Amino acid sequence: MALPPKGDVTRPIYLAARSMLVLGILCLIGSTCGLIGTIGMFAAMPAAPARTGGPPTTGQFIMVIGVVLLVITAIYAAIGVTFIICSVRIKQGKRWAVTTGLVLASIAAAFCGLSLLGNLAGMATGPAVGSDDWIGTLISALFLAAFIQLIVHLKQSFVGIERMAYGSQRGFDVVMPTAQPYNPQQYPPRQR
Repeated sequence: MALPPKGDVTRPIYLAARSMLVLGILCLIGSTCGLIGTIGMFAAMPAAPARTGGPPTTGQFIMVIGVVLLVITAIYAAIGVTFIICSVRIKQGKRWAVTTGLVLASIAAAFCGLSLLGNLAGMATGPAVGSDDWIGTLISALFLAAFIQLIVHLKQSFVGIERMAYGSQRGFDVVMPTAQPYNPQQYPPRQR
């Protein structure tokens, strides 16, 4: 579908819908990759003998990290699915889709901002900065910029949603029949 012309108040709705669809698909792809990596980490983990007391073992530490990664993966998958649903509903003029998208984009932007800060802190305190550090930081910064742009489009979409709700007619026009006066010559009485 073509975008409305610049200056049209409904244009941010379609820009937000397109951004939500793309970001939803990217969130699902990222959560799938995270799930595959976490399953691979669990598969490579050696079986530790059961013991009681003492400090946690390396296997237990890896298990806790794996569970945290699974929770983060599930959050990103839920955000991706919800973005895709909202991208369809926002084109239909649903106000709840704009609000839900705004809340989820804010949460995702906060996650990306924390990831970016973690990457920058790791690069500042780490012994050597490699290319993989820069790639992770760049990806986090690009996702943060995309989520911020989505937040701006969604904020501007409220005006377009109002115009869609009140500017166009919903339903149908009631057609009232017109009453014809009774004419006895037109309808003569029946003969028996």
